[in-house]
Amino acid sequence: MWAKAEAYPAARERGGGAPPLIAGQYGRMETTAGFVTLTDTDTDIIAFSGAPDSVTIVVETFNATIQYQRRGYAAVDTVLVRAGQTFAPDVQVEIIRGRNTTPGSNALVQVIGKWLRAQ
Repeated sequence: MWAKAEAYPAARERGGGAPPLIAGQYGRMETTAGFVTLTDTDTDIIAFSGAPDSVTIVVETFNATIQYQRRGYAAVDTVLVRAGQTFAPDVQVEIIRGRNTTPGSNALVQVIGKWLRAQ
């Protein structure tokens, strides 16, 4: 007769317990304390006290043109964030400025900077 073929390898023992949570990993936060209204001209949104480990930019109404940079650097990066979207730059950011993209409208923007808790 035919030999029985093994279709799958033997089951491996899996580690137990919940995966590590990211919640509680941030020890300090700085924010705009709510939404900031942007107009047709460039406006300072927030200047952090240092370089956060994570920055989140939330645009609530109307598209916004966001500029971000580090202190002491001339380079400024610019990005368009559409209404209802969230943007998180992958670089260290200390100063954030912005303006609404559509003339005559008022974009609402909130910025949150987080520092990881020291291990």
